Amino acid sequence: MITSINLTLNNEHEEFKKQKCLRFDEEVEVYLIKSNNTDKQYILKRIKLDRRVEHNQVNRFTNECNALKKINNPFIIKYIHNFRSIE
Repeated sequence: MITSINLTLNNEHEEFKKQKCLRFDEEVEVYLIKSNNTDKQYILKRIKLDRRVEHNQVNRFTNECNALKKINNPFIIKYIHNFRSIE
């Protein structure tokens, strides 16, 4: 199981440590992670895409990201970045 995650956000390399698994199923993994550099906490949502994923699922994930980019509410987690990994 991966406990450390390396990402580049805003052109700065950061290492994060997984603190807690919030959701794990066939389609999505959601983790509470903490930056080793700043001690800030973030949510990491990993969406498992493979050849069997339907086009409307990809659209749903894209729409979710676009909606979160526009929201500015203290009770909703702020959207920062999305990326596609090689895994």
